[in-house]
Amino acid sequence: MALGISCAGTGLDEAIDLLEPMIKDPTDFVRQGALISLSMIMIQQNEAMNPKVSTIRKTLQKAISDRHEDAMTKFGSAASLGIIDAGGRNCTISLQTQTGNLNMSGVVGMAVFTQYWYWFPLTHFLSLSFTPTAIIGVDQDLEVPSFKFHSATRPSLFDYPPEQETKIEDAPEKVKTAVLSTTAQAKRRAQKKERQQRHESMDIDQSPTTPRTNNIGDKMEVDESAIKPDEGKDEKADGEKEGEEAKETQPQSEGLKKRMEKEKVGYDLENMSRVLPAQRKFVSFPDGRYEPVKKPSGGVIMLIDKTPSEPKALMELKAKKNVRAAAAPQSLQDRVNNALGQRDDPTPPSGAAEAAGVLTAVDEDSSGDGDGDAELPGPFDYLSDGEGDEGREGGE
Repeated sequence: MALGISCAGTGLDEAIDLLEPMIKDPTDFVRQGALISLSMIMIQQNEAMNPKVSTIRKTLQKAISDRHEDAMTKFGSAASLGIIDAGGRNCTISLQTQTGNLNMSGVVGMAVFTQYWYWFPLTHFLSLSFTPTAIIGVDQDLEVPSFKFHSATRPSLFDYPPEQETKIEDAPEKVKTAVLSTTAQAKRRAQKKERQQRHESMDIDQSPTTPRTNNIGDKMEVDESAIKPDEGKDEKADGEKEGEEAKETQPQSEGLKKRMEKEKVGYDLENMSRVLPAQRKFVSFPDGRYEPVKKPSGGVIMLIDKTPSEPKALMELKAKKNVRAAAAPQSLQDRVNNALGQRDDPTPPSGAAEAAGVLTAVDEDSSGDGDGDAELPGPFDYLSDGEGDEGREGGE
């Protein structure tokens, strides 16, 4: 787990070589930790950056679909598939901010995530360490202008990994009817009778000059020869399937290299596009109007508009909403006045208004002449328990 956290998002071959043997470890929680660590290392990696990513993805999916796999390993595989495709493959794990400072919320989230063995819902704390990988340029009015920047790399080098295709399961086949042993015996008897009848008819038709041959033996040999090629074909088909699966698991690096060689180096990206941390050093801003205030480090970047007098084109934000201004805080006197106004209002107030009126209402029983003290009660006699007993004895 420490190896996965320290090498998250790097695709380091040395770390992968250390973790791959642990996938086949006999202990279930070792396999679980190895799968989660591999997904952290392979986050946002494609075949051009690391050819082993396709093999690891197939290993994760195979562990989930395997019925004989342990529950802990299946949980690790499910979590790993979520980590390797975090944020729609637009996020990476980073314990530092874009400027290189310590990301305390990410550190705390990662520390709590490592305690998932104690309580499974703690895995959600890993989202605190996810950082979006994009360049979002805003101008002095905090608006998102529409412009392009240049990446001096091939498009397939930092492209999205291919989506996994889900296989559509065929309709279930009809269950074969069960054949009883008595039925099978009756069929064997009938076949034996047919063979005997066929043998007798062939003996009658056979000429005396022709030597007599054992037809049953010849037929049995023909049947065996017909069965053996079928068995050989089945074994050959199984071997071909295994060979095809082995070929699919191997990375197709040669075809990928040829395709990358044909691609043109350098392409333009729109504002608010996905830019990986390893891609930032290849990014430049050839646009003559917008220029970043400082060297782009990812995330939100302030831009300088060199021609502010010209009209600017803004990007359409679908998630933009009208934010209402916060209401000014009211004083206690304002609340009292509102309650009195609602009391004088002939329209019946709502339940919430009635509750507010009860809480803030003025005491109507107080007189307006002045705040006078209440009258003291008159004198009265009080006899204790002992004095009452003595008075009773004297009376007697």
